[in-house]
Amino acid sequence: MNLYLKLMGRSIRNSFSAAAGFRANFIISFVTSIGWISVSFLMIGIVFSNTNSLLHWSRAEAFAVFGLYELLDGLISMFFWDGIAMVPLLIRDGSMDYIVTKPVDSQFQVSIKQFRLASISEIGTGVIILIYAFGIGGFHVQAINVFYTLIMFIAAMVLYYSIASIAVTLNFWFIRLENMSMLLMMSVIMARYPLDVFTGLMQKFVFYVLPLAFLATVPAIVLFNKANPIPWVLGAVVLATVFFCISRILWLAGVKSYSSASS
Repeated sequence: MNLYLKLMGRSIRNSFSAAAGFRANFIISFVTSIGWISVSFLMIGIVFSNTNSLLHWSRAEAFAVFGLYELLDGLISMFFWDGIAMVPLLIRDGSMDYIVTKPVDSQFQVSIKQFRLASISEIGTGVIILIYAFGIGGFHVQAINVFYTLIMFIAAMVLYYSIASIAVTLNFWFIRLENMSMLLMMSVIMARYPLDVFTGLMQKFVFYVLPLAFLATVPAIVLFNKANPIPWVLGAVVLATVFFCISRILWLAGVKSYSSASS
């Protein structure tokens, strides 16, 4: 355990050093992130400019979903995303050799390889949007619902990480699938809006096949007591567990089948 904590601490220090050495890149990434979030914020405002609710979602509740997503996305981006996104390149150029030959779990090494400090903008903005949503909505949520939402938020982090890990792990067998991570990012962006606006097969897809709804929409449903929370909480925990186990099994199988680019 001490070894893993030391590795994580070293990665954080290296990321701070890199950010300090390339301040312009850090500032540009920070400002760009704020810009994209502002665009999405305005889009929600435009959608609700002529209506007070959309399929049982008020303007304040929609902003709460957005805030929950930005907070989640910011945490994943800061701690895991850059490392996971590097997997296709590591496999393609043979750099994965240096990962799999070390006496530390390779999936852990890759996941914490690089921290994106600029994602502090997403985390901070997510918190601000949540405060704004509660300010304009005047919500009075029960403490038990807050507790359930915290459980679901942790499950959402595990689920998000697992989906990303599964997407990049496929590169062990299909070398030219590096665009899979970009496609995933574009798909996950949908989760910043209430996803029960979808109907039919699309609704089933975002709830049960690629369960993006469990990243922000379902936690908001539980937070605002819009449905019986127990089934949703249990469903979120089960989904997170299943997807994490799948990601772990695929990773171990991928490492086993991996052959170096130099061999």
